Amino acid sequence: MMGESLRRWRSELNTKYIQKGLTPFNEFGKITPSQWEELVAQKTSAEALELSARNTELAKRNKHHHHLGPGGYYAKEEQFRKMDEEAAAAGNIDVTKLKVRSRNWIYARSTEPSGSNLKFDKPETQEAVSRILKYAEDKETGSFNPSRERDELSLGLGNKEHTGRTRGLGKRMT
Repeated sequence: MMGESLRRWRSELNTKYIQKGLTPFNEFGKITPSQWEELVAQKTSAEALELSARNTELAKRNKHHHHLGPGGYYAKEEQFRKMDEEAAAAGNIDVTKLKVRSRNWIYARSTEPSGSNLKFDKPETQEAVSRILKYAEDKETGSFNPSRERDELSLGLGNKEHTGRTRGLGKRMT
């Protein structure tokens, strides 16, 4: 937690001060000029600027933004469970038959906090959800046989699965 807090704070110093050519000495009096010079040199190095540009491009590729907040999927489990109950009560069986990973992805991008009435910010997200539900329906009828790297979520999104990574757990889970 300390490392994450330090990294977040250094990132905030970068965006609020370094990128704008300001200094934080009035707000953060315990930062010495030598420490500040070291951080500025680190954040304005060619490697750091290249990494920043690469990460900016990666972030632009994300078309389907979630509405999770700082707690991530883990903090929304109770809300997702309630949304499941509402979806089942409303007869929206499509969503309740999905694997938990796919269902959570859909709920995280819905702008409505109700499982019975799902709405999305962008038409691209609605199209992805439709494809996910189609693959889930095909799985039910037996015309689609999913695997770990080729399931309804990865095919619905059109993304390859990141093999070798743990899925469905946050960074604070052991």
